[in-house]
Amino acid sequence: MPITLSKPFSSKLKLALKNRVSNAMSRNYSSSISTFTRFYNKESIPHHLCFPTSEFILCAFATSGTGTLSVSTIRNQLAALHNYHIIHGLEWNGSHHLSYVLSGVDRLSPPSARQPPQLPVNAKMLAELTSALDLHNQFDAAIAACASVAFWGQAQLGKLLKTSAQSLLDLSTLKASSNPHSLLCNHLLINNVQYAHNLFIYKTHFGQRNLTKSRFLDWCNQIWTPLGYPRFTGHSFRIGGTTELLLAGVPPDVVKAMGRWSLDAFLRYWRSLNNFAPLSSIKKQIISLLSSTYSFAHERQAQEHCCVERREK
Repeated sequence: MPITLSKPFSSKLKLALKNRVSNAMSRNYSSSISTFTRFYNKESIPHHLCFPTSEFILCAFATSGTGTLSVSTIRNQLAALHNYHIIHGLEWNGSHHLSYVLSGVDRLSPPSARQPPQLPVNAKMLAELTSALDLHNQFDAAIAACASVAFWGQAQLGKLLKTSAQSLLDLSTLKASSNPHSLLCNHLLINNVQYAHNLFIYKTHFGQRNLTKSRFLDWCNQIWTPLGYPRFTGHSFRIGGTTELLLAGVPPDVVKAMGRWSLDAFLRYWRSLNNFAPLSSIKKQIISLLSSTYSFAHERQAQEHCCVERREK
């Protein structure tokens, strides 16, 4: 027997589901739904057969970008469709067959659709950045704190600069020049950050302002470029912190959990580091370890799929 909620609770539930993703992600999802709409209109698929979407149609949509789009773009489009189904209370039919199709699409992706992995920031660069900043200056204090927290917390920079973050690591043994705890405390004190504010704000003559992602990266790159480094992006801090922890001997499964990495994203990135030269012997050992873990994980998934298929027969 279905349960009927009162209108206020139903409205709250719809509002919560609608706001489960950021505004930027919501815009990307809307664009993907429009792409799917154009697909089923072009293929003359009746609307009532598209929602809930059968796995056959999901597979057909996934292959529509074969040879032109990267598999990550196609996965993002499918994630938007999945989100649409959840919000509207529809059954999601993506399963093993869709996973196999995506594997094939990945192999058929053109080189032009594959972006090279982004270089990671390292601990030496973090120390050079901090030493070039005036920690008694409100803006510089916010930059230093954000850089250190993003690095050691393996944080996604776009999220870190928009919401408060919790420290997941015990880094009390680090030097004060790169210790996220001491730099964050300095920032909170210098900029008088209150509980209701965003975490990374700084004082100006016109009042307190939010530290934006673009302003943060521009300032970091202004310091690093004269030192001979290429231009870095926000993702470089996340993968840089991951790299540093793995090189320090932290078990990969611990690093993966602390960095909120999915298995595929975590291992796919590390396998791509084979393209970088030169690599230290320690880093080569890590890549070898993660590559074997990657192979083992996918062998186990394949075995599980076979077992499911045998039970279904």
